[in-house]
Formats: sequence, C-alpha cells, structure tokens
Amino acid sequence: MLKLLKINGLALCLIFSSTFVFSSEKDEGFAKHKEMVLKEMGEQISILQKAKACMAGASEHDTMKKCHMTLEADREHLKNERKQMKEAELGARIQRLESEKRKLENSK
Repeated sequence: MLKLLKINGLALCLIFSSTFVFSSEKDEGFAKHKEMVLKEMGEQISILQKAKACMAGASEHDTMKKCHMTLEADREHLKNERKQMKEAELGARIQRLESEKRKLENSK
C-alpha cells in the first residue's frame, strides 16, 4: 500500500512538474502555480481551523468522532477537487500538444 502511495505521489509530482516546466511563458506559469499553491494552502488551513474549533468544543467522545469524520470528508473533497483540476490541466495540455503535432506533420 505504501509503495502504491509513493508511486501515485511520484506520478502526480511528475505530471504537475512537467506541466510547469514546459510552460512557454515561465513567469506566467510561475505566477499561476504560486496562486494555486497559496489558494490550496488557505483551504487546508481553513479545514484544520474548523476541525480545531469543533474538537475544542467537543464535550464527549462521540462529538470528537464526528469532528474527525467531518475533517476527513473535507480533506477528501479537497483531494478530489485537486485531482479533477490536474486531470483537466493534463487534458488541455494533451490537446495542445496533439494540435502542435498535427501542425508539424502538415508542414512537412
């Protein structure tokens, strides 16, 4: 299981880094990347603050358990959003590369 997580993590890093590295406008790509990272960090902090407030207000074990379940659901939702965004970016990149390939083939 751990090996699978490492492989998936490495694959996501490669996909993400290749999207960033091959950007034709590096400054614009960096700004977009930075904005995305900061937004995601803000969302993660918000989720943790909400969970912390919930846990602090818990008066019994069942309430803490509900807080934890909500935290996990929020994290999963954020993970799914990130996955969809990366898949969309990858799809757009594939289309762009295929278009460039067709142009090169037609110019021969």
